[in-house]
Amino acid sequence: MHVGRDLWYAARGLRRAPGFSAVALATLALGIGAATAIFSVVDAVLIKPLPFRDADRLVVVWESNAAVSRESTFAAPWNLHEWQRQARTLGAFAAIHDQHVNLAGGPNGAEQLLAERISAGLLPLLGVSPILGRAFSEDEDRPGRASVVMLSHRLWLRRFGGQAGILGQAIHLDGAAYTVLGVLPAGF
Repeated sequence: MHVGRDLWYAARGLRRAPGFSAVALATLALGIGAATAIFSVVDAVLIKPLPFRDADRLVVVWESNAAVSRESTFAAPWNLHEWQRQARTLGAFAAIHDQHVNLAGGPNGAEQLLAERISAGLLPLLGVSPILGRAFSEDEDRPGRASVVMLSHRLWLRRFGGQAGILGQAIHLDGAAYTVLGVLPAGF
C-alpha cells in the first residue's frame, strides 16, 4: 500500500513544479535514448559476429607512413605481396580500398557510386561466392590485365533490372570500360 501513497506524493510534486518536472522528464528521455544508441552501436560492432566464415579469425592490417604522418587502411600492392610471402601466423591476405566512381549511361544518366577495389583473394577469404557469374581470378589481379568488375546485388537490381544478361557486358566507370564478371549476394 506504500507504493500508492508514494505515487500520489510524486504526482503532487510534479503538479507543483511543472518546469522542474519537464526538465527531469526530458533528462530521463535523453539518458534512455543515449544509452539505447550506445548499446546499439556496441551490439553491432562488438557483440554480433561479422557475417563471414571464421569472422573471429579476421584481422585488419594497415601501414603508416611516418614521413608524411599519415596512417592508411590500405597497403601498397607490393607490400601486401611481401607481407604474405613472409607471414608465419596469418593464413591469407586480401586487400580492399574504397573509392568513389562515376557510373555512366543508363536511363538515369551518370551516377556516383562508392566502390570497393578488392584483391582476388578477398571473396574466398570471407567465404563469399557470387550469386551470378564468377569471382575475380588471380590473373586479373595483376596490373595491366583486363578491367573487370562485380556488381553489388542492390546495384544490379536497381540499375540493371536484375538482368542476367549483364554478365560479360561492358559498363563505364570513370570513363573506362569494365567487363561485368558477376553479382555479389544481397547484403554484401
